[in-house]
Amino acid sequence: MAAEAAHLVAQRSIERGEIERALWATAQGLGAAPGDAVLYRDRMQAHERAGNLAGVESVMKELRGIVDDCSWVVRNERPGYSATDRETTNVPRLALR
Repeated sequence: MAAEAAHLVAQRSIERGEIERALWATAQGLGAAPGDAVLYRDRMQAHERAGNLAGVESVMKELRGIVDDCSWVVRNERPGYSATDRETTNVPRLALR
Protein backbone atom coordinates (compact mmCIF):
# COMPACT_ATOMS: atom_id res chain seq x y z
CA MET A 1 0.00 0.00 0.00
CA ALA A 2 2.86 2.42 0.78
CA ALA A 3 4.43 1.75 -2.62
CA GLU A 4 1.13 2.48 -4.38
CA ALA A 5 0.71 5.75 -2.48
CA ALA A 6 4.30 6.73 -3.27
CA HIS A 7 3.72 5.97 -6.94
CA LEU A 8 0.60 8.16 -7.05
CA VAL A 9 2.38 11.06 -5.33
CA ALA A 10 5.39 10.66 -7.62
CA GLN A 11 3.28 10.62 -10.79
CA ARG A 12 1.28 13.68 -9.79
CA SER A 13 4.45 15.47 -8.75
CA ILE A 14 6.15 14.68 -12.07
CA GLU A 15 3.09 15.97 -13.95
CA ARG A 16 3.34 19.24 -12.00
CA GLY A 17 7.10 19.50 -12.44
CA GLU A 18 7.71 18.99 -8.71
CA ILE A 19 10.75 16.79 -9.20
CA GLU A 20 12.15 16.94 -5.68
CA ARG A 21 8.77 15.90 -4.28
CA ALA A 22 8.59 13.01 -6.75
CA LEU A 23 12.05 11.81 -5.76
CA TRP A 24 11.18 12.13 -2.07
CA ALA A 25 7.99 10.10 -2.57
CA THR A 26 9.80 7.33 -4.41
CA ALA A 27 12.49 7.21 -1.73
CA GLN A 28 9.80 6.78 0.91
CA GLY A 29 8.09 4.07 -1.12
CA LEU A 30 11.34 2.20 -1.73
CA GLY A 31 11.96 2.27 2.00
CA ALA A 32 8.74 0.31 2.44
CA ALA A 33 9.04 -1.80 -0.73
CA PRO A 34 12.71 -2.20 -1.72
CA GLY A 35 13.18 -3.14 -5.35
CA ASP A 36 9.73 -1.96 -6.49
CA ALA A 37 10.18 -1.60 -10.26
CA VAL A 38 7.35 0.93 -10.64
CA LEU A 39 9.00 3.27 -8.13
CA TYR A 40 12.34 2.93 -9.91
CA ARG A 41 10.58 3.83 -13.15
CA ASP A 42 9.05 6.85 -11.43
CA ARG A 43 12.53 7.90 -10.25
CA MET A 44 13.89 7.63 -13.80
CA GLN A 45 10.95 9.62 -15.16
CA ALA A 46 11.51 12.35 -12.58
CA HIS A 47 15.19 12.65 -13.44
CA GLU A 48 14.39 12.61 -17.15
CA ARG A 49 11.78 15.33 -16.72
CA ALA A 50 14.39 17.45 -14.93
CA GLY A 51 16.85 16.85 -17.78
CA ASN A 52 19.15 14.95 -15.44
CA LEU A 53 20.44 12.09 -17.57
CA ALA A 54 23.12 11.27 -15.00
CA GLY A 55 20.29 10.76 -12.50
CA VAL A 56 18.52 8.40 -14.89
CA GLU A 57 21.72 6.41 -15.37
CA SER A 58 22.32 6.29 -11.63
CA VAL A 59 18.85 4.86 -10.99
CA MET A 60 19.35 2.32 -13.79
CA LYS A 61 22.67 1.26 -12.28
CA GLU A 62 21.07 0.84 -8.86
CA LEU A 63 18.22 -1.23 -10.33
CA ARG A 64 20.66 -3.41 -12.28
CA GLY A 65 22.49 -4.10 -9.04
CA ILE A 66 19.27 -5.28 -7.45
CA VAL A 67 18.47 -7.48 -10.44
CA ASP A 68 21.98 -8.93 -10.41
CA ASP A 69 21.71 -9.66 -6.68
CA CYS A 70 18.45 -11.54 -7.30
CA SER A 71 19.47 -13.38 -10.47
CA TRP A 72 20.10 -16.59 -8.50
CA VAL A 73 16.35 -16.72 -7.81
CA VAL A 74 15.61 -16.79 -11.54
CA ARG A 75 18.08 -19.63 -12.14
CA ASN A 76 17.03 -21.65 -9.09
CA GLU A 77 13.32 -21.51 -9.89
CA ARG A 78 13.70 -22.89 -13.40
CA PRO A 79 12.99 -26.62 -13.53
CA GLY A 80 15.76 -28.86 -14.80
CA TYR A 81 18.70 -26.71 -13.72
CA SER A 82 21.64 -28.45 -12.14
CA ALA A 83 24.41 -27.01 -9.95
CA THR A 84 26.66 -26.87 -13.02
CA ASP A 85 24.04 -24.89 -14.94
CA ARG A 86 23.79 -22.40 -12.07
CA GLU A 87 27.53 -21.83 -12.16
CA THR A 88 27.79 -21.41 -15.93
CA THR A 89 24.54 -19.77 -16.99
CA ASN A 90 24.40 -16.01 -17.35
CA VAL A 91 21.06 -14.36 -16.67
CA PRO A 92 20.47 -11.52 -19.17
CA ARG A 93 20.58 -8.03 -17.73
CA LEU A 94 17.36 -6.07 -17.42
CA ALA A 95 16.89 -3.74 -20.37
CA LEU A 96 15.05 -0.52 -19.60
CA ARG A 97 13.91 1.60 -22.51
